[in-house]
Amino acid sequence: MIEPGTTGEITLYASWKSIKGLTFREVVDGQAVGNDNTITGKEYTGYAIKPQLEVYYGMDKLTAGKDYSISYRNNLSVGTATVIIRGRGEYSGTLTKTFVLTSYKINSRHVQTAHYSPSKSSSSQSGYC
Repeated sequence: MIEPGTTGEITLYASWKSIKGLTFREVVDGQAVGNDNTITGKEYTGYAIKPQLEVYYGMDKLTAGKDYSISYRNNLSVGTATVIIRGRGEYSGTLTKTFVLTSYKINSRHVQTAHYSPSKSSSSQSGYC
């Protein structure tokens, strides 16, 4: 303990953690959502699922195509898909993360019923339509 009125030198030692490296945030409806480096589960649509992402290097927001590239694997069907983000130019590193594609849930809102009533034609045709 240092007593009040004492003079002298004090040496302080500190350490810090570097926050440099590729990270991303998922973007939904124009807003970054969720935690860093996570993608919420997506519903299978029959088309390639490519979540919108904001990519950072440390605190710097990067520009797609210039500072990084994104590719996907297994993002066309139900199961586990992968996103691969590769830094370009002065931004190095590769970040690979997975996300889940779930099956499409059908409920009564998605189903339309049609009623078919065969009628006897005045012609002499027989058989089924």
